[in-house]
Amino acid sequence: MVFYNPMTAEVGSKPTLVYPSKSAEKAFDRRDRGCVERHLQGLADLHKGLITPDTEYLLTIAWENSGDRMVDLWIYSKVDSYGFGPLIDQKTFRENVRDNGIGVACGNSVVLLGREEEHRVARGDLKKYLHGERPELPARLRLNENFYLE
Repeated sequence: MVFYNPMTAEVGSKPTLVYPSKSAEKAFDRRDRGCVERHLQGLADLHKGLITPDTEYLLTIAWENSGDRMVDLWIYSKVDSYGFGPLIDQKTFRENVRDNGIGVACGNSVVLLGREEEHRVARGDLKKYLHGERPELPARLRLNENFYLE
């Protein structure tokens, strides 16, 4: 995967980092500002209990597979209390249904997740991390453009 510039949103009242992949424009309309965020909120509304009270933030990757809207949700909890970094749960959705057969992540997603975690630790403050600049990804993973068209 190669990624558009990340966005921040709120999903289920939780701060959410959103990384649209290059393929996302095949399933999400780049001219419809907010369509990815609305889809994420729809998933949270449809799947009660997806975002638990102890969730501190989400990192999401929006992509496409065979024309379907795909979303990888990385659900972070116990950021400061666990001791070894946050506990992370992962769920993938195809359209509005949980997809357990697609796998957990591709290699480029793992690089993104690692860069984000290193950045979180370096920031030292969760709010500064969530609402500040995103880490720089390797050039091979960056499109250097916003997902939504102006």
